[in-house]
Amino acid sequence: MSILVPAGIGLYFAGVATMFFISWYHAPVAATVDDLAPMGRSVAAQGLVIFTMHLLGTAPSSWVIGIVSKEWSLTTAMWVPTVALGVAASCMAFATRSFAVDASRARAGRTGPEQAL
Repeated sequence: MSILVPAGIGLYFAGVATMFFISWYHAPVAATVDDLAPMGRSVAAQGLVIFTMHLLGTAPSSWVIGIVSKEWSLTTAMWVPTVALGVAASCMAFATRSFAVDASRARAGRTGPEQAL
């Protein structure tokens, strides 16, 4: 919505909604990492997730957005992270199908996919 609406009340509403719903993203991801990390390693797992997220996402994002905005437009460039978040959300939704098996295997201390059988 923030990409499409002009400056004004709609953009203000989109910004407030973004700040409200961003918390709906962070808590479930952190809880999932804690549930799947081996006992006593949840802090290291959280650090690895955050490090990887920023290494692969945040660090190159301004470079990618800059390239796309020079080739097309800033509006088009802002769709790049939007689409990436959509793909990530789809992957997370797909991953929920195996969450119960993954969590029980993690709690039991088993690691390989053959252990789920």
